[in-house]
Amino acid sequence: MTSLATKTPAEIDTEIARVTAAIYAHHAKAEQTQREKARAIEHMNAGAQFVTPDTLARQRENIAELQHRIDRAYDDAAQLSARDLRPLLDEFDRRGGWTRYYLVDNTNGHLHTTQRCRNTYASTQWYWVTELSGATAAEAVDAAGSLSCLTCFPDQRAIIESGRPSRIQSPNQRKTREEREAAAAAKAAKAAAAAAKAISNPDGTPLVIPDYVGTRTLKTETAAHRAALQAAGDLLLYPNSSYADAMRETIRLCAAALAHKRGTTPETEQDAILAKAQAKYDRETAAAK
Repeated sequence: MTSLATKTPAEIDTEIARVTAAIYAHHAKAEQTQREKARAIEHMNAGAQFVTPDTLARQRENIAELQHRIDRAYDDAAQLSARDLRPLLDEFDRRGGWTRYYLVDNTNGHLHTTQRCRNTYASTQWYWVTELSGATAAEAVDAAGSLSCLTCFPDQRAIIESGRPSRIQSPNQRKTREEREAAAAAKAAKAAAAAAKAISNPDGTPLVIPDYVGTRTLKTETAAHRAALQAAGDLLLYPNSSYADAMRETIRLCAAALAHKRGTTPETEQDAILAKAQAKYDRETAAAK
């Protein structure tokens, strides 16, 4: 086992933070079980006169088991404190202590040298930046940049006010940033997907085609292709319709927009649309005979 004397302040404080978190977890478990025990006692007392002796005995056994779990959680916490935490704290004292730094755990939380800084509150949530333990004030400010507290680092004003970005984050800040970045990436991907499907006139204006009762705006490449095919098919069925000119205009507009989208020519797109519509017309005509 590596001697504590050879470990850096950052390594020791990181281990202190880990052990302390484990101790707190045991205490939290004990407190939760204590509440569960209180509810079990309340339930037993409320119905004691209505249950059988066997049921009452089982309820008492359950309460005793809950108490055993409480005692075990506190014992585990005590063992961690004596076995793992105490030597680390003693090493801190043996060396006469070292610098420690704390980050306010919110979106733009600042770095402090103490949790009792006058710029913070009793309700302030903290993240202990153990990787900076033992660092000089200049080293800490170099890491935290503009998110360093001017009150805690009065001699580093020039660096703090230079706007240098921070290189440190709490786990909560990192999670928030990653969630924000993921949401932005998803939004960008959605916009890119929509742009890939979108269509317009070659000049960028909306693709508006004549309709039987006015006009219709087409927003996607698929919609434009379908509208052109529909118009070409209708034109084959009703070549002398009063809407024939509108059908031809729909084909022309859609072919131009599709060509611009696909990097082809309007003639190429129109020929393909007319050929496909003709093939469908021929199939349906043959089937009807």
